[in-house]
Amino acid sequence: MTFPTHDFEAYYKSGLDEHGFFIYEKADRSLLINTRYPEWGEQWGVDDGHGYIDDEGKTYNFVGYFTLANWRNIVWDRLKAISKAYLLTGDQKYADVGILLLDRIADVYPGMNHLYQLDRKDYVTSNGGSTGEGKIAGRIEDCYFALCFPQYYDAFFHGFATLSPEAIQNIARYSHGKRTMPEQIMVHIENNILKEIYQSIRERNVGGNMGMQQSALTAAAICIDHPDFTPRWLEYVFQDGDGFKTGGNLDRLLCDTIDRDGMGNEAAPAYNAEWTQKFATIADLLQGYTLEGKDTGYSLYNHPKFRKMFLGETELRITRNILPTIGDTGSTGRPYPQTSAIQNLWKAYQVYKEPKFAAALMYLLHHNPDELEYDIFTSDPETCRNQLLADAKAYGAYHPHPVNLTGYGYASLKRHHPNLPDSAALVFYGRNAGHGHLDNLNLMLYAYNMDFSPDMGNPEIKNATNPHRYQMCQNTISHNTVIVNEGYQNQTVIVGDCLHHDDSDFVKLTDVESKPYQDVACYRRTVANVKVDENAFYVVDFFRVKGKDDHMYGFHGAQSDGIQSNGLSFVDQLDETGAFAGTLAGKDISLGTLIYQGESVYHFRGFQWFDHVRRDARPAPGAWVNFSLVDTHRCAQGLQGKPGLKYFMAGDLGEVISCNGYPPRNVPSNPKYMPYVFIKRKGSNLTSTFVSVFSPYDSAIGCPVASVVPVAVTPHQPDKIRAVKVTLTSGRTDYIVNAIDVDTVYRVDNAFDFCGFFGVYSQNGNTRTHYIHDGTQIGENKVKKDIRGSIVSFTNTLSTKNVVELELDPNNPIPAAGQFLVATGPTDTNPMYRILGVSQQGKRVTLDMGDVTFIQNKTKEGYRYTLQEGTVACIPLTHIV
Repeated sequence: MTFPTHDFEAYYKSGLDEHGFFIYEKADRSLLINTRYPEWGEQWGVDDGHGYIDDEGKTYNFVGYFTLANWRNIVWDRLKAISKAYLLTGDQKYADVGILLLDRIADVYPGMNHLYQLDRKDYVTSNGGSTGEGKIAGRIEDCYFALCFPQYYDAFFHGFATLSPEAIQNIARYSHGKRTMPEQIMVHIENNILKEIYQSIRERNVGGNMGMQQSALTAAAICIDHPDFTPRWLEYVFQDGDGFKTGGNLDRLLCDTIDRDGMGNEAAPAYNAEWTQKFATIADLLQGYTLEGKDTGYSLYNHPKFRKMFLGETELRITRNILPTIGDTGSTGRPYPQTSAIQNLWKAYQVYKEPKFAAALMYLLHHNPDELEYDIFTSDPETCRNQLLADAKAYGAYHPHPVNLTGYGYASLKRHHPNLPDSAALVFYGRNAGHGHLDNLNLMLYAYNMDFSPDMGNPEIKNATNPHRYQMCQNTISHNTVIVNEGYQNQTVIVGDCLHHDDSDFVKLTDVESKPYQDVACYRRTVANVKVDENAFYVVDFFRVKGKDDHMYGFHGAQSDGIQSNGLSFVDQLDETGAFAGTLAGKDISLGTLIYQGESVYHFRGFQWFDHVRRDARPAPGAWVNFSLVDTHRCAQGLQGKPGLKYFMAGDLGEVISCNGYPPRNVPSNPKYMPYVFIKRKGSNLTSTFVSVFSPYDSAIGCPVASVVPVAVTPHQPDKIRAVKVTLTSGRTDYIVNAIDVDTVYRVDNAFDFCGFFGVYSQNGNTRTHYIHDGTQIGENKVKKDIRGSIVSFTNTLSTKNVVELELDPNNPIPAAGQFLVATGPTDTNPMYRILGVSQQGKRVTLDMGDVTFIQNKTKEGYRYTLQEGTVACIPLTHIV
């Protein structure tokens, strides 16, 4: 079918005035008759420019969408192609067409606005929910238009003086003789486009994610190249403010908002990568720019935090094409393209000429530099290619290592396998706002180049009214964390407090406490990745929650074609016909019901997005669920059979619920559903410790974990210590112990003594391996718990080289590279740093932290730091005996 259903061309032309503008009141409304499908009625499908409203009150904006698509086509496709053609050929015919289009855009651009949204809420544009803000497409998308216009004007600049008589005649006709000279046309475009960009940013009609409006205004400032405007506009880009109306705030964005790991504040890696690209656009525009022969003084590439941004996305990757879909990034479980990471690394290498960037770039390119795209300014691509190869070789093989990005809130317990793709367990403990999800302390699992427990990724519709986005996609319940009192995380987290982290080969460990819920005394997750052999591992998860009256631990697998269980006797939620009925919200509440029992788009639990509900009120300790997974995106590598995931429950139990949850449904490649398992506990001022073991495996080889059972610990203090016994199919037995009381000596399963934070007591025949972190005893082995000292000084300026001077307490060993310094700092700073190198001078040691800064943000007096001189810092020690 074709819409609108009337002769829109005739109707449109009837409303044009002598300037070529469409005047709604002038248009002939007698032409608004459905002539295409008369059997549906005279007004069916008719759109006068304000949309067609059907009998149920739903609006279909046929003309509006066509108009927006036409703007995109003209500005992003046609003008881009025409401007490039002119620059590459110098043929005046391209400049004639391009200048004519810019002149016509200048006619209408100042008067364009979105004020009509104040009366018609059904007009949804790219404005981030800010009704009435925008010009062409909404204030966010308008940034792209505003960046393009100055670039095109600049491209055609030398074509104004040589405009053809035909082009001038056309412009004179449309302007009714007001513009008959090239200079007049230039003034018209500068006044009504370039100057309008500045004003529109100040009015927040052009303004998106950080870097978008700043890059547009920088382009406009340099393009106008005038002492009355350029300095003022550039100063505004860097001026402290809200990013829109009071200043572009770029200086503070770089110092305060970009964290010490080079990440922006939008949580989602996709959005953070766009920050890098937009800031690089600003840096490129400013690089070498002078006004009236004077250097403007802006050199963004020299800023240490900006330099740090270029490796950000690559460091998060599990494999070349697997990027964790944190927040609004990618789609459910699908490999993420490398395009932005390659572009950012290529830019970094070209600017800084550092071998590190060359090696990382070659890693993403599969060591094939011929996949790079050179621009026309590359005078000798072959020499550039050879230099890239030489620098990458000088650095050595690059491989994204396990990281703990303590500013961003991302702990990667990653393993490199000789014959398989890298695997990992991740804990995200960063922002749960913006384009992040309400998922603080979310657990993610990767193996065989596949996401075994995919996050939702981008929502169905990224607007302020989509129910699935709020109730399911970004809601806590769809993620692998704990839901308190059946509600979503109701407190914004910048970053949790990472208390322990270790990257040993046998055990990789992280421990984070956070506060995403109000009035919850403890919300803490301790996760360990334990090595089975060179190709296999399992993950142990201790999740402690204290406070409120309802705790629900959630976990889900990837798309599954079958689930087995043991120790669970499920009762299906059925109707009178024996078919599954209702949802987790209730037997009578159907899938996706928007409003029920006082819930709505913004006040919800999200239970209505889970069906095929099965319950067991009395699960057995050590119960397990085995997911037979589907390689939905056909990305798995190294499998001989099918992917599988076994999930053992060995902590506090309550009701166990199995159900299906639904990711965004408008992405054809997404899983149709994913299997979820919840453990739900109730009680007054409840304290829960959920203990789980996860084992990804290849069905042709089998799950390496045979059983997991909780074991007794004396003295009996379940709120302070938990232990489980993991039996492997090889016969090896591992005791996993986790205590938050690190001073008491405990007896575990009447088999060995333990005193410390985390331990693995492993035995395979006569072979024993004992791992202990931040502790003093495991079995007969007594060791040193940590290194302590006071902070004497640290690097207090923005720098690419940062050190801490520590005066050690007596009888302390010298710290080593790879260990983590844990300090005491202000709230929301998480002062934990990985040590890269150590030098000693008597009792004092200097710890090299590389390019990770200690500056948290600017203040009126100077800087606020994550560290404080004179305070005690410690370095928890790991021992394998």
